[in-house]
Amino acid sequence: MFGGSCAEYTEGTARSLGNFDNQICIFDDATRSWDSPTLDDDTGVGMAMQPERREHTSIVYDHKESRLVIFGGWNNKWVSDIWAVNVSKIVGPPYSISEIEPAMGPLTGKTPCIVKGIGFNERSDKYYVHFINTQGKTTDVVAPEVEFIDNTTLRILTPDFLNFGPKECVVRIAINEGDISVTNTNFL
Repeated sequence: MFGGSCAEYTEGTARSLGNFDNQICIFDDATRSWDSPTLDDDTGVGMAMQPERREHTSIVYDHKESRLVIFGGWNNKWVSDIWAVNVSKIVGPPYSISEIEPAMGPLTGKTPCIVKGIGFNERSDKYYVHFINTQGKTTDVVAPEVEFIDNTTLRILTPDFLNFGPKECVVRIAINEGDISVTNTNFL
């Protein structure tokens, strides 16, 4: 949700017009709560750019780029600008990972595994299956070989974990230069 008009309304009293707002809010239906994400600073001056306050805005979700496209609105005048807000860190890219089999392998790697998920595409140039250490190290190892099987299945060889150590990993996926998935599975 973006923007709008905010005011407190008391039953039986005259309604005020309120104040215009420019907050971006997300409703998490699992916890049934609202959250306001922190916008990234893409200006280089220490503050994120944000559309001016307004109501009656048109919003479209671009699922290929995982972004909200915000157009126009009213702020005591008609506003006719366009903003794009990247929400991929919240909603994730249009692909995800759900499991890896087997979920365990040797430190030397080269274990053949099947990766299950959704949104895989035969026409994609490159798949990146990330093995991210969850035990304090910030090591991110990418599978050296990934083969497309179908829209829900990839075949991989696990990477070499000798420098990584015998630690549990979170496994995530990225396609081409896209964002890394917000969903994950575990590998030991």
